[in-house]
Amino acid sequence: MSDPEAPRKEGQDDAGPGPDLTRVSCPPAAAGEDAPGDAGADDERTAFVAPGGGGAHGGEDVTRISASPAPSEAGAGAAQAAPRVPMLSAGTVINNNYRIVGVLSSGGMGSVYRGVEIGTGDPVAIKAILPDLAADPRAGALFRSEARMLRQLADDAIVRYYNYVHDHALDRYFLVMEFIEGITLSDHMARSGPLPPAAAEALIRRLAGALARAHAYGVIHRDLSPDNVMLPGGAVAEARLIDFGIARSARLSEDEAPGTFAGKLKYVAPEQLGHFGGHVGPETDIYGLALLLGAALSGRALPMGNSIEEAAERRQRVPDLSGVSPALRPLLTHMLEPDPAARPASMDEVLRLIEHPHLLPPRYGGPSAAVPGGLTLPPGLGRPGAARATRAEPQPEPAPEPPRDRAALRLIGGLGAVFLALLGAAGWYGWSAGLIGPSQGPQAGIEARLPPRQEAGRTGFLAAWDGGPCSYLTRVETGPRAGVVERYGRGGAAEGKGKDNAALAAAYEARFGSRPAVLERPVSEAQCAVLDFARSLQARPGPLPVLSATPEQVASGAEVRAAVAAPGPARVWVALVAPDGAVYDLTDRIGPDGSLRFGLSLPEGAPAAPQLLLAVAATRPLAAAATAADGTPAAQLLPALLEEIAGRGGGAGAALAHLQLLPPGSAEDG
Repeated sequence: MSDPEAPRKEGQDDAGPGPDLTRVSCPPAAAGEDAPGDAGADDERTAFVAPGGGGAHGGEDVTRISASPAPSEAGAGAAQAAPRVPMLSAGTVINNNYRIVGVLSSGGMGSVYRGVEIGTGDPVAIKAILPDLAADPRAGALFRSEARMLRQLADDAIVRYYNYVHDHALDRYFLVMEFIEGITLSDHMARSGPLPPAAAEALIRRLAGALARAHAYGVIHRDLSPDNVMLPGGAVAEARLIDFGIARSARLSEDEAPGTFAGKLKYVAPEQLGHFGGHVGPETDIYGLALLLGAALSGRALPMGNSIEEAAERRQRVPDLSGVSPALRPLLTHMLEPDPAARPASMDEVLRLIEHPHLLPPRYGGPSAAVPGGLTLPPGLGRPGAARATRAEPQPEPAPEPPRDRAALRLIGGLGAVFLALLGAAGWYGWSAGLIGPSQGPQAGIEARLPPRQEAGRTGFLAAWDGGPCSYLTRVETGPRAGVVERYGRGGAAEGKGKDNAALAAAYEARFGSRPAVLERPVSEAQCAVLDFARSLQARPGPLPVLSATPEQVASGAEVRAAVAAPGPARVWVALVAPDGAVYDLTDRIGPDGSLRFGLSLPEGAPAAPQLLLAVAATRPLAAAATAADGTPAAQLLPALLEEIAGRGGGAGAALAHLQLLPPGSAEDG
């Protein structure tokens, strides 16, 4: 239902379908012969298959088995190809109500035309069943089924149904639907490449919600693919599901729609190939939706086989998802379980797991979900070795780079980040080992190249206060604790800390006229690098992020909710720093509204442990952060990050939030 004026592929005209349009296959050829009209290895069209009619077809990516031959014809040689069906010409009037304007495509059950409603002039899409299928009881049942199902369904993410008519003069049945001005998801991928993780998450939310409604009516789509998702005006956020032509009602009897396979070979579930009893239900669409999202995130269909035999073999295990976003990989892995019973129970469950990813079964967290230092990260939060890109506030998508240039940039950025990391780590080691004095440590040398600190105001006062090593003072600006001074430092009641807090409060009162409460925020020794980093940037010119997290104390396994914001076009990087100092990038999990949700858990028997959230806002992307692997020690990464900020000019700011992770069953402090 795309615009007929859009550029056409070579060999495609209004007289019939082009080489990559949907069609119905002809009866299979005799053994050793190609079926008529084979389209090649890249063909991803929808076709119908009778049980037991599989076979390889020259690597073709379309299932091509038609109705089983009559007994007298079985094994009798090559079947005759169906005659070419003439398309209805522009100007044809249907049922005195609709006029055909042009051809949009040819589908699994018929052709789709662009038309207008004569009385109003409104554009419509008109689907006509192919004449050579009109006498087939199964084809007729499926076409009537589509009309009945679309009449029931009303969802903003599903194409709207208008009318179902029989034109006696043409002796044809027509389904009249809304015309969607836009492009298919597959065309969008061809033009713009893979979807960004945030757009892919918005897409799965929208389509899963629409399919949940369809499933509530007993309707299973069975043909989910990028070709069957329309993007009005190219907008992913307004995606619409189309082509319910092979959809099946769970209430439909086998006599009305006998058990034939239908769909695109790279997007079908194992049960559509006869595995697990061959039962088609909501779990079938769950599998298909995961394959659709995998394709959208990687820019092309996942390698699911080019023949029936290969496709069946590939579906004995979860496909390789290394090319998709780590944030969505655990959920897609769950949805792509070969056994339907092992997948999420419903589309509503899929939506719940998107909202609360920590509720995913632990086995989908990957082999490195256990983090040294007593912290266990839930699925999707981050795993050692997974490099992530710095996320910016929403920006226009850049034009695709040539593959060679992109690889070179990655190599240069990676080598630069490695050099900075080694330089920072060496300086940090020399300072912490006493080989160089504090005044010559890595922080002092780098800070000399940062913009001058602004001493006026409360932030400047707190930055200048000498709280000793491993100390960071900041003022709460908003919320119920506004005005409280948070003192981050090593845990425990260090001797003299109480006296220093009293002296701090008195000096603050003398300067600003109000005496603040001082709230202790204990950290581990390995987290001290975070405090030194934040203090180095404190009270200097540059974008300052705002970061908050709730609850402040959270029981193991519960959900943490955070929010981050930064002014203007600043680039934001957010990370979790575990008690052992390991840094885990959370940037890919930031929602369009700045929200951030994740779960944290402790191993059984582990004591409470402090967690730090660190947000950094900068005027330009941070290469050291973008190329760092999850699990990199803060004492190695943050000096390199500070070196990068100081070396290139421009400002940056940091913000911290403190969480205390409690053993399971502990009370939470909201």
